[in-house]
Amino acid sequence: MGVTDKPLEMSDLPKVPEYLKSDQEHERFTEVWQNAQASWTFIAPIKNKKAGPKSKEAGKGDEKNALLEDEKKAKVNTKMEDAEESDVPIEGTKVMQKGLLKVMIKAYWKPALMAACFKFIHDILSFVNPQVLKMFIRWISLCAESTSVQEGVLLALLLFIVSTLQTLLLHQYFWVGSNAGLKVKNSITSFLYKKSLNISSQARGMFTHGEIVNMMTVDAQKFQDIFTYIHMIWSGPMQIGLSLYFLWQELGPAIFPGIAVMILLIPANAMVGKKIGEIMRQLMQTKDKRMKTISELVTAIKTVKLYAWEVFFASWIDEIRQKELDQMWERAKVSVWMSLTWSVSPFFITVAAFATYVLQDPVNNILTPEKAFVSIMYFNLLRFPMQMFPMMLMQVIEARVSVTRLQNYFNLPELTDSEKTPGKAGTVKIENGSFTWKKSEGAMLKDISIDIKQGELVGVVGHIGSGKSSLISAMLNEMDHLSGSVSLSGTVAYVPQDAWLQNATLKDNIIFGKKLDEAFYKKCVFSASLRDDLEILQSGDQTEIGEKGINLSGGQKQRVSLARAAYADPDIVLFDDPLSAVDPHVGKEIFTNLIGRESMLKGKTRVLATHATQFLPMCDRVVLLSKGKILDVGKYEDIWARNPQFHAILKADASAAEKSAEEPTEKKS
Repeated sequence: MGVTDKPLEMSDLPKVPEYLKSDQEHERFTEVWQNAQASWTFIAPIKNKKAGPKSKEAGKGDEKNALLEDEKKAKVNTKMEDAEESDVPIEGTKVMQKGLLKVMIKAYWKPALMAACFKFIHDILSFVNPQVLKMFIRWISLCAESTSVQEGVLLALLLFIVSTLQTLLLHQYFWVGSNAGLKVKNSITSFLYKKSLNISSQARGMFTHGEIVNMMTVDAQKFQDIFTYIHMIWSGPMQIGLSLYFLWQELGPAIFPGIAVMILLIPANAMVGKKIGEIMRQLMQTKDKRMKTISELVTAIKTVKLYAWEVFFASWIDEIRQKELDQMWERAKVSVWMSLTWSVSPFFITVAAFATYVLQDPVNNILTPEKAFVSIMYFNLLRFPMQMFPMMLMQVIEARVSVTRLQNYFNLPELTDSEKTPGKAGTVKIENGSFTWKKSEGAMLKDISIDIKQGELVGVVGHIGSGKSSLISAMLNEMDHLSGSVSLSGTVAYVPQDAWLQNATLKDNIIFGKKLDEAFYKKCVFSASLRDDLEILQSGDQTEIGEKGINLSGGQKQRVSLARAAYADPDIVLFDDPLSAVDPHVGKEIFTNLIGRESMLKGKTRVLATHATQFLPMCDRVVLLSKGKILDVGKYEDIWARNPQFHAILKADASAAEKSAEEPTEKKS
């Protein structure tokens, strides 16, 4: 078969059964989550290992930082009663949170109950087999005196039927458990993705990209792994209890030495389980740090290559990875101890029980085949739960860490939805709005009131740092509301300062999943001044765009972003200074063909935040911002007349525009 350049498409993937599709499970999980009740939850501080002795070469700066860190840790509360209330999960505080574990139980109790039924019947049948075997051995020992061959055939047939039923029930148990685990993983992954798109600006900085990726890959996978064997939490003690009961029937008080061996191992394994929990918390933190470092390295790989920093970053990542490997090795050593003790415990219990039974009364206590084989079967039944039960305890401890991490992330505050206003689509209205990026820093935008009608072209201007981009973000509800309301009607397109591109063809980046309209597509390409660029690119609009648009210039990326916004055909278009990335003459062409009064977006509501004030006279209205407040709103001529402090900005940009207009036309960047 020849190699083709055809990209992977949805039609190439195998068909997923309806009951395993993530959209259905996501809807069920989301519905249960939204209806869940929140309660106060204490965010316990993570206990780290004590620092080792510092080297003598450590500087004073390190000692100062260590003292500040110790002082910071000393202030962290360790009790619920002393904790302060908080909106976000900070160590030593209490927050209102919905319980993730309760939501999962409510959403997936049916498959869990079905698996529990299969497991319960299978375990009961496991103890039927030794009783049937006991009767069969007794029949064999008496077959010389007995003429009832039918009884032996029935007992042999019963052994076969019980074993067959056990096999069927066990496979059904694993099938239901595996399917339920996969559904849980799909629900958590989908909810994580949706949550990452909706969290507020204040909460966004609390979790790095590496931590979110870890939650999607590591934490979500833990739930799939644990769901299959979670029933060992109750099944294990039940099987151990029944095994000991039937062993008592066979060996009597001789089983007490075996029970003593088992009891002695419980405290030791409890301490080991606690140790594993501490190591897992530290390991997850190290994994987050590694993912964050690698993500930052890949993002800035061009800079790293140009400055020849490969060796430094490689050693940095190796150091973090080595720390992670050391923690994994420590966890493995502790896990080996737990597994070893529980694996050899059935052997010690068997030896102790048989030895005690024989030595207790050597004359009467004789190990007959019936008693020996049946007892060995019960000891074998005892072996599996005693091996799996500690493993499940370890997995439960690890899953508890994942539940805490996911619960903290799922309960982060989200962006508030814009109010939907009735009437004609394309209106934007803010009433007495105050907004901030972080509530602790106070309002960044104060007393914002603006009413933009359908089809208007509104320019937003002001000094650097006056709040132009923040005003656009407030319209998109990406800032935290302190007061007031924001309402938009109709669909919205947003063109940011830094263009965002997919790793796909240039054409796919423009149509962005919509149905292709060739005529409208060409019109958008022309209006965004991309026609000459398509002639330069070797494959035209089929050129594959690299990661984050690495093979396009800044101006080309911005024009692709503008063409995408135009092709979306929205009711409202928000421009956050997109013309700053292109040459002045290209900016004038884009404004005329795409943004202005007679452009292809005429009739759409357009809000343009810009430093290019030469375009303001062509706007229907102008908003003048200063220090996070609206100083004036009106036509350009009125703004000029009422605000003398605005003249300096306008004159500077106007002179620059005149100078650029006199220069010969340059190649678009």
